[in-house]
Amino acid sequence: MRKATLMPALAIAGLVGLTACSNVDYETLPSDPPPPAGSVELTIITTGDDLDADGYTAALDCGCFADVETNGIATMASVEPGSHLVLLTGIAANCELDGPNPRWISVEANETAAVTFSVACNGYR
Repeated sequence: MRKATLMPALAIAGLVGLTACSNVDYETLPSDPPPPAGSVELTIITTGDDLDADGYTAALDCGCFADVETNGIATMASVEPGSHLVLLTGIAANCELDGPNPRWISVEANETAAVTFSVACNGYR
């Protein structure tokens, strides 16, 4: 008979123990702050005839976008340090980009990574 009365008592003691522990305020350890951001400077050089009048859009893999004039410079700020892909879009049918698209760049904290895209247009759309 003693076993039968002991089991409910242990179950109640366990629930009381769990309830008592649920209000414990655990101290969180401070985490390291994220590294300072960098930036990306995009330079677009367009040559030839019948240039792409509406310019281009550059997209960074972090979700950043920048509109860039046909022969222009744009800066993307607050870019997390590390390797990123830059994609140039909006290139007119009569224009051709020289080099790979997208391109890998490396962004360092507190630094500006520069990338140049050269576009040649032939004048026939």
